[in-house]
Amino acid sequence: MNRAALRPLSIGNVVSTGLVLYRSNLKTYFGIALQAYLWIILPLILIVVASGLFIASRQYPWAVLLIAFILLLAGIGKYLTNSALISRLAYQELIGKPEPINLARQYIDPKIWKFWWIALSVSLRLILIYIVVAIAFGIITAVLISLFRTLFSPLIAGIIATSVIVLGVAIILSWYFARWMIAEMPLAIEGNISANESIKRSWDLTQKSALRVQAIVFIAFLVTIPITALTNYAPQFLFARAIPGSTLFWVGTAVSFVFSLIGSVLVLPLWQTIKAAIYYDLRTRREGLDIQLRQGTNKSNKNDFIS
Repeated sequence: MNRAALRPLSIGNVVSTGLVLYRSNLKTYFGIALQAYLWIILPLILIVVASGLFIASRQYPWAVLLIAFILLLAGIGKYLTNSALISRLAYQELIGKPEPINLARQYIDPKIWKFWWIALSVSLRLILIYIVVAIAFGIITAVLISLFRTLFSPLIAGIIATSVIVLGVAIILSWYFARWMIAEMPLAIEGNISANESIKRSWDLTQKSALRVQAIVFIAFLVTIPITALTNYAPQFLFARAIPGSTLFWVGTAVSFVFSLIGSVLVLPLWQTIKAAIYYDLRTRREGLDIQLRQGTNKSNKNDFIS
């Protein structure tokens, strides 16, 4: 691969950089993402089996459920470490120091419970923010409805007030999400750092850049729509008329599950490579890293990370 001089990326180039990394390493990243999802799916299958035994015998197999719950906790941790592994590999590609998977795993895997804590901590913070914001906008909505009723019909007033609360909550939540989107990246990339320090690092790096990250996430979301539509919704549409309980219904359910899994496995690496590009870009802008941005090319060397 060729190399280009380091410089901050535009919003579009962050996404395109992630896409080039994704396409150039799809086979590797797909395998890692598949492992990530299998670690979660297998415990869930045990839970389904336990539920089936309960329906058949009316006695819940608590031992199976306990084993499934423990495996699910570990599985979520493995999902998080495999996701972080993709981001680390992508970032190492970006700085021109590609890393073997086994070496990267030696760095990532021992931090499994730190990644777990980051995911839990950020999720709890977002839930708390959502509750506070929803209550605040609920009060504002009640006031708006009482005001709008004097100007509009009750239906129009309700629609306007509801739009305000939905839009307001979405904007505020997405802003906080943008601040913590790369919370696991410092832990995956940098030296000795705790989970809480990694979260704080994400907050510091995204200072004054939340709108950029929001724009990047929105563009990346648009990119993933065709994959999601094809794998998640197309199979459901094909079997929509199947009678519940029929053979066709169960075939459709199995096909939908498989396609949904494939879609999730395809989308996960894209988000993780984009996270790596965001993290790289933010460090470049805020810290002026003296590193070289690797250009990604296909076999004919036609595509660059930076156009």
